[in-house]
Amino acid sequence: MASAYLCLTIVSSEDMPDQAIQPYVATTFLSSIQQSSKLEMGALEWMVTRYEYMVICQFNYATARPPLPLFLTIVGSNNCDLGVILATEPSIRPLLTRLAAHVSSRLAAEEALRSNTDGHFFRV
Repeated sequence: MASAYLCLTIVSSEDMPDQAIQPYVATTFLSSIQQSSKLEMGALEWMVTRYEYMVICQFNYATARPPLPLFLTIVGSNNCDLGVILATEPSIRPLLTRLAAHVSSRLAAEEALRSNTDGHFFRV
C-alpha cells in the first residue's frame, strides 16, 4: 500500500522580508482576481509575483464549490524552484479545501470575523 507524505519546511518570520507580509500583497492578489474576471479571462487560480529578493506565489481557493474564503500565499527566495511549488500545490489543495470549510464554519459560529488594522482581511 502506497503512502503519501507532505513535508513542509517552516522558516521563521525573521528570515522573511517585511514586504511579504504587507497588506498590499493580498490587496494586489484580490485586485488581480477581480480584473481577470472583468476582462473575461476566466477565474484566476494562482499568480506568481517576482521581486528583487523574493518570489510570492498565491493560490485562490475561492473558485471551489462552494466558494471558500481561502488564499494560500507562499513566500520564497528569489532563486526558489517555482516548478516545485506549482507542482506541489495540487496535492495539498484537497486538504486546504477541507480545512477552509471547517475554519469558515467555526469562524461564523464564533463570530470571530472582526475588523482589524489591515483592512478587510482576516488572519486565522
